[in-house]
Amino acid sequence: MSGEMLNAIDQFLEMLEAERGLGKNSLSAYQSDLMDLFRFLEVQKISLINIDDIFIKKYFLQLEKKLLLHKKSALGIRNTVLRRHSSFTQFFKFLCSEGTFKHNPMQIVERPKAMKSLQKI
Repeated sequence: MSGEMLNAIDQFLEMLEAERGLGKNSLSAYQSDLMDLFRFLEVQKISLINIDDIFIKKYFLQLEKKLLLHKKSALGIRNTVLRRHSSFTQFFKFLCSEGTFKHNPMQIVERPKAMKSLQKI
Protein backbone atom coordinates (compact mmCIF):
# COMPACT_ATOMS: atom_id res chain seq x y z
CA MET A 1 0.00 0.00 0.00
CA SER A 2 1.38 3.41 -0.92
CA GLY A 3 2.69 5.84 1.64
CA GLU A 4 0.22 8.42 0.33
CA MET A 5 -2.72 6.21 1.28
CA LEU A 6 -1.36 5.21 4.68
CA ASN A 7 -0.52 8.83 5.48
CA ALA A 8 -4.05 9.94 4.57
CA ILE A 9 -5.56 7.27 6.85
CA ASP A 10 -3.22 8.19 9.72
CA GLN A 11 -4.06 11.89 9.46
CA PHE A 12 -7.78 11.13 9.35
CA LEU A 13 -7.62 8.82 12.38
CA GLU A 14 -5.60 11.39 14.32
CA MET A 15 -8.25 14.02 13.59
CA LEU A 16 -11.06 11.67 14.69
CA GLU A 17 -9.26 10.93 17.94
CA ALA A 18 -8.23 14.51 18.72
CA GLU A 19 -11.28 16.47 17.56
CA ARG A 20 -14.10 13.96 18.06
CA GLY A 21 -12.66 11.97 20.94
CA LEU A 22 -13.37 8.59 19.32
CA GLY A 23 -12.26 5.47 21.16
CA LYS A 24 -10.07 2.59 20.02
CA ASN A 25 -12.93 0.43 18.70
CA SER A 26 -14.38 3.23 16.57
CA LEU A 27 -10.96 4.18 15.23
CA SER A 28 -10.24 0.53 14.44
CA ALA A 29 -13.53 0.25 12.50
CA TYR A 30 -12.70 3.36 10.44
CA GLN A 31 -9.22 2.03 9.75
CA SER A 32 -10.56 -1.38 8.70
CA ASP A 33 -13.10 0.20 6.34
CA LEU A 34 -10.51 2.44 4.71
CA MET A 35 -7.92 -0.32 4.41
CA ASP A 36 -10.47 -2.45 2.54
CA LEU A 37 -11.15 0.43 0.14
CA PHE A 38 -7.42 0.95 -0.40
CA ARG A 39 -6.81 -2.76 -1.04
CA PHE A 40 -9.50 -2.52 -3.74
CA LEU A 41 -7.74 0.59 -5.10
CA GLU A 42 -4.49 -1.34 -5.44
CA VAL A 43 -6.15 -4.26 -7.21
CA GLN A 44 -7.78 -1.82 -9.63
CA LYS A 45 -4.45 0.04 -10.01
CA ILE A 46 -6.00 3.41 -9.16
CA SER A 47 -4.31 6.08 -7.05
CA LEU A 48 -6.06 7.81 -4.18
CA ILE A 49 -6.31 11.12 -6.05
CA ASN A 50 -8.10 9.44 -9.00
CA ILE A 51 -11.02 8.06 -6.99
CA ASP A 52 -14.38 9.18 -8.33
CA ASP A 53 -18.04 8.30 -7.74
CA ILE A 54 -17.96 5.57 -10.41
CA PHE A 55 -15.06 3.85 -8.66
CA ILE A 56 -16.85 4.09 -5.29
CA LYS A 57 -20.02 2.55 -6.76
CA LYS A 58 -17.91 -0.26 -8.25
CA TYR A 59 -16.36 -0.82 -4.81
CA PHE A 60 -19.78 -1.13 -3.16
CA LEU A 61 -20.97 -3.61 -5.80
CA GLN A 62 -17.97 -5.88 -5.20
CA LEU A 63 -18.40 -5.49 -1.44
CA GLU A 64 -21.99 -6.70 -1.57
CA LYS A 65 -20.96 -9.66 -3.75
CA LYS A 66 -18.14 -10.53 -1.34
CA LEU A 67 -20.47 -10.36 1.66
CA LEU A 68 -23.05 -12.54 -0.11
CA LEU A 69 -20.37 -15.16 -0.75
CA HIS A 70 -19.66 -15.18 2.98
CA LYS A 71 -23.37 -15.84 3.53
CA LYS A 72 -24.07 -12.63 5.38
CA SER A 73 -27.72 -11.81 5.98
CA ALA A 74 -29.38 -9.03 4.00
CA LEU A 75 -29.51 -6.92 7.15
CA GLY A 76 -25.82 -7.59 7.88
CA ILE A 77 -24.82 -6.64 4.34
CA ARG A 78 -26.86 -3.45 4.46
CA ASN A 79 -25.39 -2.46 7.85
CA THR A 80 -21.85 -3.01 6.57
CA VAL A 81 -22.53 -0.96 3.43
CA LEU A 82 -24.11 1.84 5.50
CA ARG A 83 -21.15 1.96 7.88
CA ARG A 84 -18.63 2.01 5.04
CA HIS A 85 -20.61 4.70 3.22
CA SER A 86 -20.48 6.84 6.36
CA SER A 87 -16.75 6.15 6.88
CA PHE A 88 -15.89 7.05 3.30
CA THR A 89 -18.07 10.18 3.33
CA GLN A 90 -16.30 11.47 6.42
CA PHE A 91 -12.88 10.49 5.09
CA PHE A 92 -13.32 12.30 1.77
CA LYS A 93 -14.87 15.30 3.54
CA PHE A 94 -11.68 15.42 5.63
CA LEU A 95 -9.47 15.18 2.52
CA CYS A 96 -11.43 18.06 0.96
CA SER A 97 -10.96 20.18 4.08
CA GLU A 98 -7.22 19.43 3.93
CA GLY A 99 -7.07 20.46 0.24
CA THR A 100 -6.23 16.97 -1.05
CA PHE A 101 -9.53 16.75 -2.96
CA LYS A 102 -11.50 19.55 -4.57
CA HIS A 103 -14.80 17.69 -4.29
CA ASN A 104 -16.06 14.78 -2.26
CA PRO A 105 -16.73 11.81 -4.60
CA MET A 106 -19.15 10.47 -1.99
CA GLN A 107 -21.52 13.41 -2.55
CA ILE A 108 -22.76 11.72 -5.73
CA VAL A 109 -22.91 8.19 -4.29
CA GLU A 110 -26.40 7.65 -2.96
CA ARG A 111 -26.63 6.41 0.60
CA PRO A 112 -28.46 3.07 0.74
CA LYS A 113 -31.64 2.96 2.76
CA ALA A 114 -31.39 1.27 6.13
CA MET A 115 -33.28 -1.98 6.48
CA LYS A 116 -35.52 -2.45 9.46
CA SER A 117 -35.64 -5.69 11.36
CA LEU A 118 -38.94 -7.50 11.27
CA GLN A 119 -40.89 -7.22 14.46
CA LYS A 120 -40.87 -10.40 16.53
CA ILE A 121 -44.26 -11.79 17.42
